Amino acid sequence: HLQESCGIFREPPAPRPGPDRIVLRSLTKDRGLAGLRLGYALAPPQVLGALEELLTPWGVNTLAQRAGLAVLDAAAHYEARIDALWASRDRLIAALRDRGWSVRAGDAPYFLLAVGRAAPTAARLLERGLLVRDASSFGMPDQIRISPRGDEENHRLVEALGSPERWREHLASDTLRR
Repeated sequence: HLQESCGIFREPPAPRPGPDRIVLRSLTKDRGLAGLRLGYALAPPQVLGALEELLTPWGVNTLAQRAGLAVLDAAAHYEARIDALWASRDRLIAALRDRGWSVRAGDAPYFLLAVGRAAPTAARLLERGLLVRDASSFGMPDQIRISPRGDEENHRLVEALGSPERWREHLASDTLRR
């Protein structure tokens, strides 16, 4: 099987289901339905029939079903939002690279930034109202994961970080004061 919880964000598009492939998609990620834990499977009919036999009764509540149908009916809206998200990501990455940052971008809209020390960086940015993910739990204690936001917040992030040298000096002086 191929788990595609962020598949809608991929460039190029995600693989299609086939006789030996089940594609699992998550509306939690694809359409911003956090908390509903709603998704679907794409597979040949005989495979879907076998999966249906395994479903628990009432596994998805009525509210989640209605929310899922509503967002699937609004595909054009979400496609426009995803295009805007990619454009925001590209502008943010360019601004960070212009400042000398090393950016690791993949096929999702979020990306990694080598900051030296992820935990204190995430904490300092949070103090400024900027939310990033400390990637230490992914085995990368020197990286933060950044999800692009609106242009104003992205600009605030770039300004807060400045250059890699300036940021590392900031972290070092902050450590000395504690």
